[in-house]
Amino acid sequence: MNLVINLNKPKGLTSNDALQRVKRLFKVRKAGHAGTLDPLAEGVLVIGLNEATKILPYLTGLDKEYVFTSRFGIITDTYDAEGNIVDKRDIKGISQEAIEEIIPRFTGKIAQRAPIYSALKHKGKPLYDYARAGIGIEPPVRVIEITELRLIDVNPPIATFKVKCSSGTYIRSLCHDIGLALGSGAHITVLKRTRIGHFSIDEAVSIDELPNTKRGIMTIDSALQHLPELHIPQGLIDYLKQGRAIKTSERTPAQDVHDPSMLVRLLDPQGTVFAIGHVSGSVVRVKRVLKG
Repeated sequence: MNLVINLNKPKGLTSNDALQRVKRLFKVRKAGHAGTLDPLAEGVLVIGLNEATKILPYLTGLDKEYVFTSRFGIITDTYDAEGNIVDKRDIKGISQEAIEEIIPRFTGKIAQRAPIYSALKHKGKPLYDYARAGIGIEPPVRVIEITELRLIDVNPPIATFKVKCSSGTYIRSLCHDIGLALGSGAHITVLKRTRIGHFSIDEAVSIDELPNTKRGIMTIDSALQHLPELHIPQGLIDYLKQGRAIKTSERTPAQDVHDPSMLVRLLDPQGTVFAIGHVSGSVVRVKRVLKG
């Protein structure tokens, strides 16, 4: 049962809670997820079962899409509604025009500081452990990319946004920073992840529907559809699995797009994906074997 599940995680569960429920429902020994969601958040959580856990690192880095609601005028220590209030400010300056005026400052490649209440590690411990202990650790600043930030609705002190962003973006930090830019502060009250790569909320399955449905459940090959495919002759498959490089006469996707670091699905003559490979010109190497 090597499956990938596009789960619609409900609000109130941690990502691990949701993972364990799915694991029990399918009665598997091995499971993992790609891209953690906070308990306050709901939406797309990609889960891999058994052999499919091997492909999760190749899904975690996909671009993501969220819809979130901000409450202006109140700043919390976690940047969301579950945190403690640390400041209250005036919201007189909050309007559709004011928000839309500052949106360009938060699009493209921008520097973002992670929330102190986050799972990022410092000396082997998550930042939230230091925060709960009252130890002041400055979270790191990273460059992320916002490809779209759109105001959906505003009725002060509440506003709703849609955002498309790179992996590693903290939506809580984005909300917090928008609030600071407007002078009022803000925190998230509602957060929904609507997409990870080609995994959409419209095709996601709820925990209550599992395991008696085909909705949101896919094979390893389908889950890797964002990677181009390369067919390997039967006689060369063992060479690749042993860690050797081979040359292929078939034109590779890397040649077509001039990408020297392209990842591909490696398929056997029966059309079954047996590994994730790396191609450079006509040279093919295995990154991860998926079948024994």
